[in-house]
Amino acid sequence: MKKAFLVHCLSPLHPGTGQALDLIDLPIARYKATRIPFLPGSSIKGVARDARTPDLPRSATLDAAWSTFIAAFGPDVEKDDASEHAGAVSFGDARLLLMPVRSLRGTFAYVTSPLLLRLAHQDFQDAGLPSVPPIPDVPAPDRDGPAAQVPRALVPQLQDSVLVHRPAAAADVRPRLFLEDLDFVAAEHVATSLWAEWLGLRLFPERQDDLKRRFVVVDDEAMTFIWETATQVDAHNRINDRGTVADGQLWYQESLPPETVLLGLATATESLRQGLSATRAVMLATALKNEDVLQFGGKANTGNGRARLLAIA
Repeated sequence: MKKAFLVHCLSPLHPGTGQALDLIDLPIARYKATRIPFLPGSSIKGVARDARTPDLPRSATLDAAWSTFIAAFGPDVEKDDASEHAGAVSFGDARLLLMPVRSLRGTFAYVTSPLLLRLAHQDFQDAGLPSVPPIPDVPAPDRDGPAAQVPRALVPQLQDSVLVHRPAAAADVRPRLFLEDLDFVAAEHVATSLWAEWLGLRLFPERQDDLKRRFVVVDDEAMTFIWETATQVDAHNRINDRGTVADGQLWYQESLPPETVLLGLATATESLRQGLSATRAVMLATALKNEDVLQFGGKANTGNGRARLLAIA
């Protein structure tokens, strides 16, 4: 049994790799072939385990709450026999789905691409979610530049995208979308509208229109450039007794910016713990709540890594 979940960043999130390959000392984790940013599943499971630990004294005999918790997450290596059984729930990596990008109009956009939506479509279908929208087909760049799609107003009272610049002068001038240093020709598309509505219902159930007005689908090449360059890079240092930077204590850390949205899958088997019979649904419900605000990644002591963890239904 599988359940999809979203990680919505509320502050900069640093899923680090521990090694630097260029000018950034602490880069974020990326898949080797695609370079898509991700949050490792092991990190998600560790944070979820800590958050779900029963607020009860751990008795020698283990009551029902502790027994169910250990069945879902596996034995504690310091307090149990780790070889006794495996945990019933596993968390996959959370892969980039929506990237916040600064916009000339409307402050910022939630940007994605056909590749990211195709991967998400497969994950949502694997989790058994209904009515997953089709993949938008963004045309290749033409003489006017690369294209971007925004939601089409499906009902009259729905506002158009706040991001699009529509020139009022010449009739032959096409609407434009300006994201960071990129200039796109903007077009409306029904499939993009369906994705904005489908994701908005699950990500922002109380304010779905916010995603609709900021949702953008760009071509895969443009999205590759965005996920490589639109991350947040912060300089950190340590001051010595003389009031200057200590030797070797100036470094640069890369983070996923606030409003980034990641997608992952949690998988469950039936309880493997001897003497406890529990279904896959019970194991998933033990490990993954409908919504939580948790802390992921590094630099948690400075407020980094706050994120909403949402189970998707």
